[in-house]
Amino acid sequence: MEDMPQENRFNKVVGGFYATVILGIVILLSLSSFVYRVYSYTQTEKNIATTLDATHTQNSLLLAQLQEEQEAADKEEAQPKKKPSTETPKKKPPTQSSAKTYPEKVAAASSLKELFSVLDSFGEKYGLDFKTESKTRTYSSFKALAESDLATARAYAKMFVIEWDKYTVNWIKNSGVKEIYIVKSIKNQNTPVAAVPIDGYAVGYDINYGTGEYAQKVVHHEFFHCVDYNRFGNNYYYNDPDWYEHNPSGFTYGAGGSAAYDDPNYAYAEHPQDGFVTAYATYGEEEDRAETYSFMMEGSLLSKLKKWKKSDPYLAAKYKYMVNLMKSYDSTITDSYFSFTY
Repeated sequence: MEDMPQENRFNKVVGGFYATVILGIVILLSLSSFVYRVYSYTQTEKNIATTLDATHTQNSLLLAQLQEEQEAADKEEAQPKKKPSTETPKKKPPTQSSAKTYPEKVAAASSLKELFSVLDSFGEKYGLDFKTESKTRTYSSFKALAESDLATARAYAKMFVIEWDKYTVNWIKNSGVKEIYIVKSIKNQNTPVAAVPIDGYAVGYDINYGTGEYAQKVVHHEFFHCVDYNRFGNNYYYNDPDWYEHNPSGFTYGAGGSAAYDDPNYAYAEHPQDGFVTAYATYGEEEDRAETYSFMMEGSLLSKLKKWKKSDPYLAAKYKYMVNLMKSYDSTITDSYFSFTY
């Protein structure tokens, strides 16, 4: 066999080299592709694992919540069920406008202690203390109430607070009256009476004289004796020239209010003559003032007085005297204050 030319041998070597290089490149490319696929697969597995972990955690939380709710429901189901209430719904506490008034409170008192507790509460704004106790003084006396007197005492107290509620606070506080005695069996100079003033600082009222017009008038009449006593220097019988000048010319008072009890000719009469609301008012200046004042404070009597003074200048002057006197104790009191209808 003949030897190959040298050129051909060279070409063969070169061709083999290139073939080897190409084969190497192919192998590298294949290996690179394999490595990439392995890497991608690994990352995908990681992502899947992370997602699964998150999902598992969320599911665990939801499961725990559902378990708690189920346990609460089971507990509630296990408790005995309440039967529907058949009770009437409780009323709301009364508002101030629907609260009991003092007349209603005293009328509902179940004992003397409760009655006087209500009266003390009523009298607080006036600076008054209410009492029931026995007293014997030089000219007067009275007895304390017993539980057997409760019904009569309630009725009297109801009337009393209605009448006293007409007064302003300053009028009472400046009057000097501090105590009110609600009692029985009052006597003045051994004569049974409906009420009695006590040295200007107190008034005693007897529950056994009813609750009508007379008893209402007495509440104010006896109180005014205390007003006079205090403003005239501890003197019930002071003769006030400013008052006396409003009497008809030549008029002279009698021997005092107590004389009427001993006078066989005495008879109750209203407006018996010009200048006087009652016959009793003519027995003494102190009684005249107290009677005039009481007519100004009781509704039906006030109506009469206003009618009389239109044609009676003496009564008109005495009425004006009283208005000005009360105004000097409390500036809010004017003629318009006297408009009581009860």
